[in-house]
Amino acid sequence: MAGGLDPALDPGTVCLPSEIISRDGAAFATTLPWRERLMSAAIAAHCPVTCGKLLTSPRALGSVADKARAFRETGAAAVDMESIAVAQVATARKLPFVAVRVIVDTAADVLPRAALLAASRAGGLRLWSLIGGLALAPGDVGALVRLARRYRVASRSLAAVARSASVAP
Repeated sequence: MAGGLDPALDPGTVCLPSEIISRDGAAFATTLPWRERLMSAAIAAHCPVTCGKLLTSPRALGSVADKARAFRETGAAAVDMESIAVAQVATARKLPFVAVRVIVDTAADVLPRAALLAASRAGGLRLWSLIGGLALAPGDVGALVRLARRYRVASRSLAAVARSASVAP
């Protein structure tokens, strides 16, 4: 899953980045034949696709201002917290790699504080932190419900691409 930085991207858009980048200037190109195969699968699954850069950030970008700044400064279409680690390991071992992400929150979405507090560094969700965050900020419930709906949309897109890619020649 990923956050949208490009304002044109909607939840459920499949991101097949040509390059994984970091704020410190590291950049890793993904494997073109794999990306093309996955792009064909996404199109066959009728999912919108973007192929720009993917920024990996050490923390979630939760505000509209942070997302706009990242988009302006890097030109990245989307942001995640994990892909650069995979890119670094693959590159160090001279292995091909590709990243497949799907947009959950858009450039115009503010991530609920409770969700930011509950996100683990490994990309998981700490349930008790989420419950505690909601107790401290009950106004986050609406935004959290919207985020959960968008997560389901993104999950369906990812599953459709996986199904299509598994039957491709």
